[in-house]
Amino acid sequence: MLTPGMLIGAGLLIAPTVADVETTNSCITARTCSEGNPLFGKNPSRALMYGVSMPINTGVIFFYAKEKRHGRGFPGFISMWCLTMLHTSVAAHNAALR
Repeated sequence: MLTPGMLIGAGLLIAPTVADVETTNSCITARTCSEGNPLFGKNPSRALMYGVSMPINTGVIFFYAKEKRHGRGFPGFISMWCLTMLHTSVAAHNAALR
């Protein structure tokens, strides 16, 4: 878990998640958008968004570490990469709406 690749991968997943939550919260507060994720509902709190997003990220990070330990790091890498790209694109979209 403490290899440079794992730390960078985890950071690259967590940073856009924080950006996504913060831009979503800002956008909802300004009433320029609504939440589209069915796990959150239409008007979620910041705590709810972090409370759902971060445990999912943690699960993905541990999945990647477990798979990498067994020599199968590619599926974990793809799942981390997909979530990173999703959060990055949503944060950019939210920032444009603000």
